[in-house]
Parts: sequence; C-alpha cells; structure tokens
Amino acid sequence: MRIRVTQSGGREGAEERELVSLDTDRLHAQAAGRVRGRLAAEGFFSLPAHPTGGAGGPRYRIVVEEGGDRHTVTFEDDGSPAAASLKALVEALAEEAGAQARTLDHAG
Repeated sequence: MRIRVTQSGGREGAEERELVSLDTDRLHAQAAGRVRGRLAAEGFFSLPAHPTGGAGGPRYRIVVEEGGDRHTVTFEDDGSPAAASLKALVEALAEEAGAQARTLDHAG
C-alpha cells in the first residue's frame, strides 16, 4: 500500500508540499498493521472525496493506492470534528513515515 499526503494553503501559502510518502511494504509487519488499522478505524475507503467544507485553512490531500485501486480524500482544516479526525490520521501517518525513514537510514 502506498500513501501520500500533501498540504497546501493556510499559513504556508498556496504551494503544495509533501508531508508523507509511505509504502507499507517497506514497513515492519507491526507498523504496517498499525497503518492499516488506522485507515480502517477512520473508515478511509468509505469517506467521500471532500468530507469537510472550506474555511480557508490548510488543505490536505491523502492518496492511498493498493492493488490497482486508488482512493483520494481532500479536506480543509476547518476545525470540524471530521477535519480533526482526519488531521489526527495525517499525524499518525507522518509518524510512521518518520519511523520508516529512520529504519531506512540505519539499513543503508
């Protein structure tokens, strides 16, 4: 499973920047399980493409690809409960991506 998260807008300006690039095939089984579990708990694959309204805050795009399937969710950090939940997902994915990068650094 490949996961990519980008952010645009907000205080950082309009340019899109990558926050997370993650491949669960490169994670330890336990970490990959945490990622899959977090996506399942969020109901990610059932979420609409744009689950929150716009309030001019930072915009996030989460793209998950697996086995030829792709699901994209774009949301604005508008302070809603839905946005807060998705922001927590982004933070959890970023944490796993950081762990993946540290593991790859030590493997090389």
